[in-house]
Amino acid sequence: MVRRFSVLFVVVLLLVQCKDKTLQHPELDGLIDEVMAIHDDVMPKTATIHRLKKKLKKNTSEKDQASITSVIEQLDLADEGMMQWMENWEKPKGKTFDEAKAYLLAEKDKIVKVKKDILSSIAVAEELIPKSE
Repeated sequence: MVRRFSVLFVVVLLLVQCKDKTLQHPELDGLIDEVMAIHDDVMPKTATIHRLKKKLKKNTSEKDQASITSVIEQLDLADEGMMQWMENWEKPKGKTFDEAKAYLLAEKDKIVKVKKDILSSIAVAEELIPKSE
């Protein structure tokens, strides 16, 4: 668990520090900024995911256990989606303008899906927690 947070910290630090403008095109730079803004908006929510999972796992009653298990799985999948996206993210160096734009638009779609998954899994978990406590 500590190792995962350490890796996450290093990745985020590298993403922040590597925000150079190597593509030298305003439209591509703008797309990179959009993608990173979405990432930066939702990344802190992974801490909420871990907090909610911890609360849900404390439930020892058998009532709602199937729902709790399902919600924990949703939280895990949302968190893993962010980890995978960050692991695979890279700037489109060495690509043509059209290739870079297509890549960045695809990455934007991916991070928007990650955001939706994270926010929806958090909402479902928060609804369940009052019932489970």
